[in-house]
Amino acid sequence: MKSILGLMKDTVYRCMAWICRLVMLFPRQEELWVFGAWKGKLYADNAKYMFEYVNREHPQIRAVWIARDRAVVREVRAKGYHSYANHSLMGISLCLRAGVALMTEDTHDISKVLISGSKMIQLWHGMGIKDVRKFVQPDISRARAHYLKYAHPYERQYWMTACRDAAEKYARAFGVPPEQMFITGQPKDDNFVVCGKNAMVEKIRARHPGATIYVYLPTHRNFGQGDVCKELTYEAFARLNALLCEKQIVMIFKPHTHEFVHYRGKTRSLSNVIFATDPEVYGDVYTFLPMCDGLITDYSGVMLGYLTGGKPIVYFPFDMDEYLRNDAGFCFRYEEVTAGPICKTWEEVVHAIDAIRAKDTYKQRREELRKRFSPYNDGRNCQRVYQSIQSILDRPIESGWSRVRQVQGAGGEV
Repeated sequence: MKSILGLMKDTVYRCMAWICRLVMLFPRQEELWVFGAWKGKLYADNAKYMFEYVNREHPQIRAVWIARDRAVVREVRAKGYHSYANHSLMGISLCLRAGVALMTEDTHDISKVLISGSKMIQLWHGMGIKDVRKFVQPDISRARAHYLKYAHPYERQYWMTACRDAAEKYARAFGVPPEQMFITGQPKDDNFVVCGKNAMVEKIRARHPGATIYVYLPTHRNFGQGDVCKELTYEAFARLNALLCEKQIVMIFKPHTHEFVHYRGKTRSLSNVIFATDPEVYGDVYTFLPMCDGLITDYSGVMLGYLTGGKPIVYFPFDMDEYLRNDAGFCFRYEEVTAGPICKTWEEVVHAIDAIRAKDTYKQRREELRKRFSPYNDGRNCQRVYQSIQSILDRPIESGWSRVRQVQGAGGEV
């Protein structure tokens, strides 16, 4: 029975690979760009900010957001932009004709098959410290490998990265030729430079005058599988709330996308701990993160992108030994990429925030890491991504790392 199922799966993979090859024959329009994020379930991340930039600055490009969730389609349309479901007739038609497809995780953000013939632009979702090679499945059938060559072709995508470390890391991890790696900065990091106000943060400040507001952004544990860590239970946050009240600190807790299942509809906010679990309100953390006073995180890629804003970071790797043993692991030494107090308990976290508020002794270290991992802090990352895409469309790609160096010279500090 097992061998029969395997044969059936291989047959499906071979058929899907041939469909992808046929789709690649469709004529493409270079002025039609489709965007998507997080398996089509969110309007967020690098793809969102690039989408809004193109709509605002380059109206000659027909920019369309493709989503799987119809609530996302309604959200984008309410903002005055074009959006369609990926399984609708218009969505299918647009994906088949799009000359450029911009994603934040993989082709499943838009449509695995229908964008096979597009110029695929991988914006990714951060320059993290995790060893992503551990997520790459080494043992797959030849039929599936053939299918993935067309449907999830990391090596055929053009990558827009934050820094040289990111370009080299992902080139190695996913087998991407170096000439397809561009150092542009992340579109979402422009928010740290060009940011306005956020109604939710202003409401918190009005309710807690004089309080310090930190955002807690932990990464996922094994893609949300398994039980919630005891440090992240409602009971733990209830005990933490008392400490935060005493020190006049408010913490906004935003679970990772993969962890939402553990919290949606199951928690209520405490006085000084706000559960950012409503995806319609808190789905995009970059709408409020730059307006807060600091960040608490563990191994999330935000720990490097957040350096762009220059604000304090408190690190809370409470389960590091277990994480290194059972999860992704790191491609850097943790001490090499941190610029703030490293805490093991919530009590230490609260004490660290209070100490930084009295005297911030980590500013120089944060600036050193920013120059390495977030070299562009001029608010022009979206512009550099757009220029890089145009260079891909206009002329053949140069060999080696020369293209990376050229993009580095496109403006801003390096």
